Amino acid sequence: MKKFLVTILTFIYLATTTGATVYTHYCMGKASSVNLVKEDGCSKCGTQPGEDCCSDELKVIKVNDNHQHTSNEISFAPASAILKRQYKLAEPDLSGIAAASRTYNNSPPNASGTSLCILNCVFRI
Repeated sequence: MKKFLVTILTFIYLATTTGATVYTHYCMGKASSVNLVKEDGCSKCGTQPGEDCCSDELKVIKVNDNHQHTSNEISFAPASAILKRQYKLAEPDLSGIAAASRTYNNSPPNASGTSLCILNCVFRI
């Protein structure tokens, strides 16, 4: 499936980048035929090209490949730094609060009978 998709995308890309030439033949001021290949003579009135009643117009249909190029120039502005004074505030002593807020876990150990490797789903071979 990938190869088929890549092949289709390749043909679409080639068709758009190659382009096509369209010949439009005007006979007596009206569009007579539109072809990809130029025809000699007029199929409507039978005159040869270059006479007054018939004219041909050529159009080239192609994707515009004039892309904008990015510039690789980097301009560095001079760096300016604004330094501010830093003030240090007195920090209060919180050691007494931390000691009072400690919790102790006095719960019994896990006595369910299943091993920790099964509880934690760790299966090593």
